[in-house]
Amino acid sequence: MKDLGWRLLTIAVGLPLVLAAIYQGGVWLLGLTLLLALVAGWEFSRLAQQLYGGSWPLPAMLAGAAVILGSYAYGFSGWQLGLLLGLGWLIFWGVVRAVWGGPQKAVAALTGSLVYLLLIPSLYAFMILLREEGGRVYLLWPVVVVWGADAGAYLFGHFLGRHPLVGPLSPGKTWEGFLGGLLVAALAGWGFASQAGWQATLTVVESILLAVVGTLGDVVESAFKRAAAVKDSSRLLPGHGGIWDRFDSLAAALPLAAYFLGLWNL
Repeated sequence: MKDLGWRLLTIAVGLPLVLAAIYQGGVWLLGLTLLLALVAGWEFSRLAQQLYGGSWPLPAMLAGAAVILGSYAYGFSGWQLGLLLGLGWLIFWGVVRAVWGGPQKAVAALTGSLVYLLLIPSLYAFMILLREEGGRVYLLWPVVVVWGADAGAYLFGHFLGRHPLVGPLSPGKTWEGFLGGLLVAALAGWGFASQAGWQATLTVVESILLAVVGTLGDVVESAFKRAAAVKDSSRLLPGHGGIWDRFDSLAAALPLAAYFLGLWNL
């Protein structure tokens, strides 16, 4: 129960800040997104040291900032341009480091840096895209659905969990928690549909799919942590772990939400 208390305290402090940034949008959400991506980059660099023998935190963070700033300035075309620039910058840096420091270490660090770029800032940027391209409700929908599903999965799993969902990869996840999370996601989707005037059945189904993809994002991060032999990406958020731990499921679901809302064509 002590862990639950810390989780609730972190939510009580952090959630209003996130909601305020979503409400204000603009530079406030931009600043929050950049901060989250940079801190998650620091967390990932610690894992990359174990997984790949290192990474390039500063060049990788600069590449990530290009994606986020491009998204803020030019929308989805800016996201694409920023991602291409980021990839090109990291590959260029990799060639330079390979020439001066040897190819083996350069390839390993380049791999870690590219994984960070694709998994963290490229996905976090969708917070800005959803808010600026669609409005508050477009971003609030996946936030409430995915984090509601996370909370439901934790509570159902804590009190009713018996059957492991993914075995030793993430021992805390159970089928009972997963199904409880989907129930909460469905209820959240129904609530958004009724308030926003969306088609109820479709929104409920899409909300459930967001929760499923969010769970997959959480499992992917768990696989990285398991491979690096760490429990959490950091200890910055009591009861939750690190920034990447808290935003992994949401980040995975954001592009799908943009697709469902007609903002992004795959």
